[in-house]
Amino acid sequence: GTPWRGERHPPHGETAGSAWTLDGAVREGNVTSLNLSLETQVRPGKVRRELQLVDGQNVIYSRTLIEGFAGQTPLAHHATLAAPAKEGALKISSRPFKLGLVCPHVFSQPQNGEYQTLQPAAEFTDLAQVPSLFKGQPDADCSAFPARRGFADFVGTFNDPADNREPDWVAAVNTEENWLWFALKDPAVMPARMYWMENHGRHGSPWKGRNACIGIEDGCMYYDVGLAESVGENAVNRRGIPTCHDLPGNRPFPVYYIQGVVKVPAGFGKVASVNFAADAVEFVATTGQRVSAPVRTAFVYDGRAG
Repeated sequence: GTPWRGERHPPHGETAGSAWTLDGAVREGNVTSLNLSLETQVRPGKVRRELQLVDGQNVIYSRTLIEGFAGQTPLAHHATLAAPAKEGALKISSRPFKLGLVCPHVFSQPQNGEYQTLQPAAEFTDLAQVPSLFKGQPDADCSAFPARRGFADFVGTFNDPADNREPDWVAAVNTEENWLWFALKDPAVMPARMYWMENHGRHGSPWKGRNACIGIEDGCMYYDVGLAESVGENAVNRRGIPTCHDLPGNRPFPVYYIQGVVKVPAGFGKVASVNFAADAVEFVATTGQRVSAPVRTAFVYDGRAG
């Protein structure tokens, strides 16, 4: 929304709402790739996307190459999971984070028929204990969803970009249907993770109070406010955590991301920790149960799925 050096980008950037070009679908060995590209206009450049599948894996390997898009730039992925019917049935956990911060500005505007429950700019160290906006109310548990029906909240967690010896992870276990969704990233490229918790909390058009989902957004950005606020001084980059990248323009800037899913046994519950191997990732539940998924975890660093 806020112009920056003459640039005014659309919501979520041109990549979210523009028509992409199909460059082809290819298969090499056990890897199948869908290749797409988009030429940006507000800031001239090209974004290439390669979505790759490997035989025998329930994983999407995402390669993004940003070309010619010179200058300071926030970026993010936005996975969205539908809410289970039962309250709290989706159990969310992640690698420990350096900073937890409720969106510093008012996220849900009552004049637009939107309402939130969390205290703006409140800090937290545990996603299960986030300060409430309402006086005398206990901390909110944002690690279980859906919760707080009729409200929409937005929180961010941030990690040290230098601490990237292992991939940064997030997991969401659907305890009704017994599956686990996960995402892996390099925190040096994407130190931020946002949680958009939409539980019938937007009553204006086009939502009409119908939507219940959670957006888990990994990237390098300052919440939802865009380029100018991500580039300028803000509550996150004052802590030494970047909220944008300075893209070189003369060479592609790569962003590698993994999303996957694996079945879990009934009663698995929330993920407590994750173990990484070259060709697999193991999820350990608070119950002690373990499940593994075949995945090439080094992809988040080198962009090679096969």
